[in-house]
Amino acid sequence: MRKVLLIVLVLIVVAMAAAFVIYSLEGGSDEQPVNVEPGTEFTLSLKMPVGERLVYDVDVIRSRKASSGDGQKIVFTSEATLVQVMTNVRAEDDKSFTNFHLDLFKGMSVSEASEGDKPMPSDKTSYLESEDFKLFKYGTYIFNADKMRYDGLPVTPTTIEKESEIVNGMLTYIQYLPGEKRKVGEAWEFTKRIGKYDIVYTFKVESIVFRLGAKCAKIVGTCSLGSSTPAKDIDIMPADFTLWLSLDEGFVVSSRIILRFKTQSAGLWTLVEMTIDKKLASQEVVPKEKLAKFADFAVQISENERKSRDDKRDKTKDREIAAFFNKMLSEFGKDDPYSPGLTFVYDILTK
Repeated sequence: MRKVLLIVLVLIVVAMAAAFVIYSLEGGSDEQPVNVEPGTEFTLSLKMPVGERLVYDVDVIRSRKASSGDGQKIVFTSEATLVQVMTNVRAEDDKSFTNFHLDLFKGMSVSEASEGDKPMPSDKTSYLESEDFKLFKYGTYIFNADKMRYDGLPVTPTTIEKESEIVNGMLTYIQYLPGEKRKVGEAWEFTKRIGKYDIVYTFKVESIVFRLGAKCAKIVGTCSLGSSTPAKDIDIMPADFTLWLSLDEGFVVSSRIILRFKTQSAGLWTLVEMTIDKKLASQEVVPKEKLAKFADFAVQISENERKSRDDKRDKTKDREIAAFFNKMLSEFGKDDPYSPGLTFVYDILTK
């Protein structure tokens, strides 16, 4: 079974239909400082209005550094671009809602491939490039329909039972902003038990800035494995994150997450570093009739994708599942931001 890529790949963009766009966030992404009176408090709260759709550009850099048996330093770095489309489609009650999102691979390139002071041989480069391409394009489910709480946490608590789940799982609470008032320069931390592991989170309001057209609280922090529950076979270093939270709109307009961990094989360690940059590209309010379709079909789309990509599935059902995705393409329309994802799954089943 494939695992969902980092959330934030979530971590994690196609053009919005012109009739539905409220505005596009254009211009430079550099932040501009906002002067605030010392001691001013700001409410840090995620807001998840039903019917809103956010589209993000996501850039991922994945770098591996290792030493070969003869002591040479080996470096391979790939860079991928993705689209993330998120729509809050249905309020389950006054405490939760369903978030329907698409994470779709757009392209990849290799920025570094070396062994010692020489370029990596072309056959090795091609092999690693192929492996990363498959990881980014096919290694995760692209559709998810998650029940979420309004404080940014999943209704069904995340659990970490195996060391291989720590790197993804420990990101669960980095957007846990339940509406507390904080001042610029203020720092806080907490520890959460997630499954078998303690995860330590630190936060600090670094500044108030304008970014991507929004007045934001720039929040920096870390999440790390607690010393009381260490991993044995993987060395997980603290993850660094920066969130730009819109103080008016209540959603994250931009984020950066840096993950680092070491794995061991045949006595040799490999350092993996992944940087995930996410920027809001556009925002819209979805018309009620279209929103109703999302609410009706979101869970079905997510469940049918999982069926279609299960290696142990009954392939005699592929035609039936393909027909479902073809129907969804007709229901949503070719210009809908979710349509490239529907086509992606349909093509897997029919080609």
